[in-house]
Amino acid sequence: MLLLTVLLATTISTSVSAESKGFTDVGGLTEKEREQIKVLVDKGIINGYPDGTFRPYDKINRGQLATYLARALDLQMPKTPPRFKDVTVKASTYDGVVKAYGAGLMGEHKEGKFLPGATVSRRSLAVVLEDSLQMKERYPQGANVTYKDIGTLSKREKAAVQRLSHYEIIKPAADGFFRPNQDADRLTMVVALYGLMETRGMLKDFNDYTFDDYFSKVEWIDRKGIKSVSIYPKETLTEWSSQEVREKHSKRSFELLAADFGKDTRWMNTESLYVQYKCHEVFAGSRKVPWNLEPHRTETDYRATVRKSCNP
Repeated sequence: MLLLTVLLATTISTSVSAESKGFTDVGGLTEKEREQIKVLVDKGIINGYPDGTFRPYDKINRGQLATYLARALDLQMPKTPPRFKDVTVKASTYDGVVKAYGAGLMGEHKEGKFLPGATVSRRSLAVVLEDSLQMKERYPQGANVTYKDIGTLSKREKAAVQRLSHYEIIKPAADGFFRPNQDADRLTMVVALYGLMETRGMLKDFNDYTFDDYFSKVEWIDRKGIKSVSIYPKETLTEWSSQEVREKHSKRSFELLAADFGKDTRWMNTESLYVQYKCHEVFAGSRKVPWNLEPHRTETDYRATVRKSCNP
């Protein structure tokens, strides 16, 4: 069961940009935590307060969590928005609540209510973050955690904590306990969202990705007399969070591939190679590796390339 305590405050804090002087109440945080706060504030995911404070230890509620997730993950409005008895269209958390619910990350509590003002326990947060991590991509690794109170978690909660710990999205309390029933605060949310976005590659500028970010190996091979570029892609190309992200990775990775292998005299018909590349990316993915591109081919129509199993 979710451990939720109803709070009076249900609104999102008034927007305050990350000024060079920083917030007045974050001096006791680590340099990394302050940087994480700045990054998320700069991106408009979480805000400070008009008095210049960030209030890192204020508890978060369900409405705020939904809003932060919607902003961080760029969640879309569902075609048929759900209706909750306790969340009106005028509520500051309405968009976030509807989007997080529509994405399947958060559900209603009971009797048609969302309980936007209810606090979120660390065990509940772990499950929501795990679902957020696995929305479109698959992150299978899990840490062998040794928290002193791990035995109090359900099987699903334990799996979520193990996964999130491996990817450093959520961390234990300083005393070695996970504190599953403790309410999550704004600092915990910042660290978790930063880790989530970093793991999913959402913080890195696409122009900063390098050849090695996309490919484990690329080589020229001879297949029955046909010269081919043989590509072994990394997860960055085979697992993606959205169509937009995939398109950006596809363009950037092929640019890097062409810049490196395009110097070779065996490289020709670049437009056709890109169509073959896109076809392999979409239909072969990680299921059929390597991707073999054949420079001698001249077909540039994507549909025709797909009909010919990517090598027309």
